[in-house]
Amino acid sequence: MMNIGVDIVEIKRFSDIILNKNKYQKILSVQEIAIFEALASTRRQKEFIAGRFAAKEAIFKALNKFGITVTFPNVSIINGEAGGLSVLFSEPLPYQVLVSISHSEENAVAMALVLV
Repeated sequence: MMNIGVDIVEIKRFSDIILNKNKYQKILSVQEIAIFEALASTRRQKEFIAGRFAAKEAIFKALNKFGITVTFPNVSIINGEAGGLSVLFSEPLPYQVLVSISHSEENAVAMALVLV
């Protein structure tokens, strides 16, 4: 059994959030915050947080079918060695979760696939 989730967000929505640690730590995990804070430009920070937000929303939508809820900081989306993304949860789940993120100048979009 499987389920998918998709989400799209406007990157400009995150212009104020990237300037306020109290706000972005509600979206990003501890691991993601370290990566986010090391990014050199505000443009890249907005793309990063918008992409992570869209990916987590897509994951939440995909997991909802199975009655599972998680919160933003309890999900980490980390770049893998081979260029793909890895999804890590603070509490292990009995499912495999795959995610893909893409952005344009204005939007970030993500798709999540949950495999049982």
